[in-house]
This record gives sequence, structure tokens and C-alpha cells, in this order.
Amino acid sequence: MTGAMSGAGRGGWRFRVATDRSRPGAIGVVDLLGETSRLQEIGLPRVGPGSMVLADLWGVDRGLVVCWSEGLTQVMPHGGPAVMKAVVYELQARGAVRAGADDEALALLYPEASDLIEARMLAALAEAQSPLAIDLLLRQPELWRAGGQSDPERDRVLARLIEPPLVAAVGPANIGKSTLLNTLAGRSVAAVADEPGTTRDHIGLLLEVGGLAVRYVDTPGIREAEGVEAEAASIAAEVVAQADLVLECFGECGTGCLAADAGRGVWGVGRGVSVLRVGLRRDLGPPGGAVDIEVSAQTGEGIEELAGLIRERLVPARMLESGTPWRFWSGWGAG
Repeated sequence: MTGAMSGAGRGGWRFRVATDRSRPGAIGVVDLLGETSRLQEIGLPRVGPGSMVLADLWGVDRGLVVCWSEGLTQVMPHGGPAVMKAVVYELQARGAVRAGADDEALALLYPEASDLIEARMLAALAEAQSPLAIDLLLRQPELWRAGGQSDPERDRVLARLIEPPLVAAVGPANIGKSTLLNTLAGRSVAAVADEPGTTRDHIGLLLEVGGLAVRYVDTPGIREAEGVEAEAASIAAEVVAQADLVLECFGECGTGCLAADAGRGVWGVGRGVSVLRVGLRRDLGPPGGAVDIEVSAQTGEGIEELAGLIRERLVPARMLESGTPWRFWSGWGAG
């Protein structure tokens, strides 16, 4: 492998962060694609195939440098976000570029794969955020070898198993949206109080609903706002406009009802955007509007059903159960 390689940086070096980028870990792994004999050019000690060494990593950390084969080396620092970010910065400063999922890189990263489709599957397993993706991806080499055509619409929807879709919760102030987030997450992640405006900015979290990982954003409540709160609401509207699913939330009848001139238009929720209407205070009374599901954000009643409904809206069961191939590598660089 040389510097003439497609997409390679100065000296031919490419890298890929192989460990989960969404959360910290004890050990991080960065794959390095380049000639092992030239590791010193990017500030690393020379390590022969089948060997490893504990080394200083550019003054950022001490970690293992492991050479698996000529062309593939792994750097293993501590897995904290700040350390991993600094390691990536040092690699880029030395001319290395991020490796795409091209065929040449896949062959180096997954020498155990029997063919290209299996190498792509292994790469996708490393990237997939959702537990629902695992069994489906493992079936793909067999399905593609058997022939058949993928469905572009199904490909687009199932891509959410690899790159989490965006879910945004909107609704009036002080009806329990932050409590809903805490209940879905199973821990306290959002400020909760009986004071309108507690959530002044949007709070984002990667969480799992029904086996599907989603990027969940809790937006500030709809109310008369000015200054910093008006600015926060404007930012939230931009988030909602990009959402794959919007949870339109209601309190019990008589409280937390949207004004006639409020609602979807305020948040930029236009036609074609999937909207799930959720009553949040099932324990206190009927919701202040027609809803698709009633839950109690406070007691957790109905939360499991809500999680299943969110998953079904974003990735329908019929698409998971189909026996046709999935072009799962579309959108992340493979040919």
C-alpha cells in the first residue's frame, strides 16, 4: 500500500476510529492503514507484524501500538473522549486522513472476510449503533450471495440502524417532557421542575427504544418567550425541522394545551414529517388533545408501549422481517 492509494493522506496514511464514538470507554482503538516500516514518519515506534509495544503517543497518552500485518497497525490509548479527540488531531496534523469504506481499506481491515460483502458486513457491525442491526447484518452475506435486489426505500429506512435517527419532543411548557426523557433513558438526564422554562435549551441524548438507538432531543416548551428563551426556541425549531420523528406532547385536559396559533407551525414541523402525538399525564386525566398514545411520564405507565411505537414509526417490523437483501453500505463510502 503506497501514498498513491485512493483517499490517502501525506505518506499514504489513513486512520479509522474503531471503538464506539458515542460514549467513553477504558481503551480506545484507532486503526492505521499504511506501511509498517514507515510508522516513525508519523511519530510512532517501528513495530513488526505480529508485535506490540507500549509507547508514548505524541505526548497525549501512553498506549499500545500493535501491528497485525503489513499495512494494518492499531493504536490503543485510553478511551476517554478528550484523549481520543487529541489522538485524532495528532494523526491529522501528521497528514493522516480518515479512511473511507472503500474496497482496499476493507480488505486490509478484515483479512478474515471470505469476500467483499462479508468485509462490508463486518465494517457495518462496527459502526451500527442499534442492537436490532446485528442479526440483520449477519444475514446479509448469505442473502446477497443468493441473488435478489434490494429496495431503495427499505435501504433508506434500515440505514437508521447504523446511523441513529433524530427524535425531537415538542409541546407546551411544564407538562413533563423532561420527565419523559428521564424515564425513557432510565436515569436523570434533564432538569425537572414545576417551573415553566426549566429546559431553556434543547437537551440531546443517545438512547435505545425498542432495540433502536435514537438521537433524542428534548426541546423547550412552547410559551411566550423573549430574549435567551426565544433564541433557544429558535434553535430548537431548527432541530425539529431535521427530525426523522417528532413527538408532539400534551398534558392533561385543562393544562398544557396548545394555543390555537401554536403547535406544529411554530416548530417548523411541515408536511411529510412523521409526527407521534403523546399524552404525558395519563395518571392525572385525559390528554388535552387527540393523541396516538397515552403514558405517564411520572410513573412509567405506557412507556414500554411508547418505545415500541417510536421504533415502529422509524423502522417498521415488516422491513426488519423481509427476506430480501439490504444495501447496508449505502451512504458510508463503499462502492
